[in-house]
Amino acid sequence: MTSIMTPLFLLLFFSIHYSESFQPFYPPSEASNPDTRVNLSIALLMSFGGAFNSSGAVPGIQVALDLINNDTDLLPGYRLGYQLMDSQCSHSIALKSYFQQVLYGTPKVALMGSGCSLATEPTADISHFYNLTQVSCASSSSELADRVRFKSYFQMLPTEIDLASGFVSVCIQNGWRHLSIISQNENIFINTINRLKVLLPQYNITLHIASFDTDDGPLSLGNALFEERARIFFLAMYAPMARKVLCKAHEEGRLYPRYTYLTYGWYTSQWLIGNDTSCSQSDLNAIVEYSLAVTQYPDTANKSYVTDAGITHDDFFKLYDERRKELGYSYLINSEHCFDGMWSIAFALNQTINELNSNATLNRLAAEAQELNSFKIEDFTYRNNIVKDIMFKYLSRTSFIGVTGPVSFTSDGIRTVKRLRVLQYRNGTLQEIAAIIVNQDNSLQFNYIENESDATVWPLGVPYDGVATNVTVSVSISITVIYSLLAGCGIGFTVVCLIFNIFFRKNKLIRLSSPKLNYFIIAGAIIMYMSVIVYTLPSESELGNTVLCNLKPRLFSLGYSLCFGTILAKMWRVYYIFTNPNMKKKSGIKDWHLSLFVLVVMIIDLLLITIPTAFEDARNTAKLIERKENPSEEEGALGYRTDYYTYICESRGRDIWLGVLYGFKGVLQVAALFLAFGTRRVKVKGLNESKFVAAIIYITSVVLAIKIIAAITLNEYVNVFSFLFATCILITATTTLGLIFIPQMIGLYRDPTGANIFYRESAAPSSAAAVAATETFKTMSLTGEKEIEISNDPFLSDKEKIEMLTKKIKELEKNSNEVSTKE
Repeated sequence: MTSIMTPLFLLLFFSIHYSESFQPFYPPSEASNPDTRVNLSIALLMSFGGAFNSSGAVPGIQVALDLINNDTDLLPGYRLGYQLMDSQCSHSIALKSYFQQVLYGTPKVALMGSGCSLATEPTADISHFYNLTQVSCASSSSELADRVRFKSYFQMLPTEIDLASGFVSVCIQNGWRHLSIISQNENIFINTINRLKVLLPQYNITLHIASFDTDDGPLSLGNALFEERARIFFLAMYAPMARKVLCKAHEEGRLYPRYTYLTYGWYTSQWLIGNDTSCSQSDLNAIVEYSLAVTQYPDTANKSYVTDAGITHDDFFKLYDERRKELGYSYLINSEHCFDGMWSIAFALNQTINELNSNATLNRLAAEAQELNSFKIEDFTYRNNIVKDIMFKYLSRTSFIGVTGPVSFTSDGIRTVKRLRVLQYRNGTLQEIAAIIVNQDNSLQFNYIENESDATVWPLGVPYDGVATNVTVSVSISITVIYSLLAGCGIGFTVVCLIFNIFFRKNKLIRLSSPKLNYFIIAGAIIMYMSVIVYTLPSESELGNTVLCNLKPRLFSLGYSLCFGTILAKMWRVYYIFTNPNMKKKSGIKDWHLSLFVLVVMIIDLLLITIPTAFEDARNTAKLIERKENPSEEEGALGYRTDYYTYICESRGRDIWLGVLYGFKGVLQVAALFLAFGTRRVKVKGLNESKFVAAIIYITSVVLAIKIIAAITLNEYVNVFSFLFATCILITATTTLGLIFIPQMIGLYRDPTGANIFYRESAAPSSAAAVAATETFKTMSLTGEKEIEISNDPFLSDKEKIEMLTKKIKELEKNSNEVSTKE
């Protein structure tokens, strides 16, 4: 009941609302009828304005009717004509015109229209309620490919979804990797874009979509109208909207060869003419120059082949152009489809008449539907579903050779597509340049037509797609070579120090520097030199960078802890000795105490660097980000872009982990600075290493601060980051080795036996009293506050002062002898 009431309500509404303003169009040929044949009328809806002008189909339809009516074997006794009305490519106006067709004049045996997809959808939605079969030759929305909804609808054009394959093929042919789409929010375009969303990623082509509502227009998008980096734009919209977009593009200078545009090929030949933009026609012609259009291909391999209409493809266009110029219509690119569409109606109607005449049962049923005794096709009314069913059957079985090639329909009533054609705008006109074959497996084959090639299509070069060439920035090879050589030299120096420490470990001077602890320093220095090489290794792969991300901080941390933990231990012993004047002999600090301290530091460090590896999401991974210090560049006329990227290390909680790791180093540095400051005035020749150890602490503190700042701020600047880190590590390792071993080498050269280890070179004791005095005040200088505290204490005699100082020296000698004995 609802299905019946809906069309009746719409019929009543439009008959009341629009009857006074309705102005039908009638072809002149139908006004006079000199022969005796019975007229059969077809409702013809075309768009004479609005978003799409399909009025250029009328001359082609008239050419078809002339040939049909002159064919004595087709529709004998009948003459086929039409009643023309304007849909304005509008939903509401199309319905208005449709109902005027139903209300006025003789009943129509079929409907052809409605000029564009927007106007066709509402008429195709209700035509079956009036038992009319409908054929469209200027609609291509995929929404119409729905047999459940559009029960008696047939379409001469493939759907816009089929055109999506053509646009993909064009991108593949030209090597475009990105397509920017500007879309009007109408079903015909939305469905095409949805199809492109599926097809483009299959060929590794990315897309960007900027959409606008029809009422707002494309300029409402503002700066978002044109994607910033895009160069290839697909205008998925009706012609008036496309003019506005192209005018804006012209104002911004987006012309070939830097830019190009893809449009639908079914725009009319005059679509660039309009007064709705601030651009002249020459401006619009300039902006579309060398742009491409894709449309349905008249599938006629041989244009001289005689069709079932009795003419060739070339004959049709000759007749079409003559009639078009005579009537003053503009050229419509789909005019041949409208020609074949009228022929498909004529063939189906002819078979319907023959079946009604030959099948008494069907004739009786058709007559009963209208309460008649017998039925003829001219008796048809909109209540007769029998005629509609027969027409539907024969339209579904359509199979003939038209000027567009073999004509047949799918089960949804859509024209079967086999080929598409590619057109190019040249000097204000469209010229065919290529054909796209859609194979049965949906693969695409792009073929230039004769005398066309990339060179003729793109005389200034194929437009660049705007996709930047990505260059992964890694460590400069010069940095790698230089720092690898420096690290190699450092390792060589470390080996020399190792040999020196082994061969001279029993020397009195070397024993005082605790040679066993020096092995820790040597091992740490080797690890740090190796980390210099690691920090400057170039890598452009994600796997390689991920390995380096995890190796760099751990290797440096391990070497640093070995070196600096030992330095801190040595400084602790000096501080302990000279801040405990009443220290007992047995309470002296031994080497194993210091080794144990270094071991504890190493255990803590190993825990800190290994814990994150137990958690997958806490492991460092390489992430590719745009490099900020070197922006994209545009090169040449086509504007090629280069983006520089670098890998950075990141993981969940990485900043916290690095904070804890460097925080631990910071605690050690603060402790070392405290010890160094506390012993800053100790000048004991026997302890000649102490002032160098203090120097090491000060230097490494500054270097560590620089490294922490670099790790936080310069992580993305790969060359600067690697340079600073490698330099800091080199300074740390080399300073530690140099200040520990070079003074020992010089001291050993000057005093091979260590006889003057506790004496100045300029002083020699001559008597027992002199020896005591010399040992106290000449061979040992405790300057500063410690000296004042001991020398000026009013409660201590000189003898007691001398004994106290001598005690400290003997403690050092004892430690030295113990080391010698154990070795």
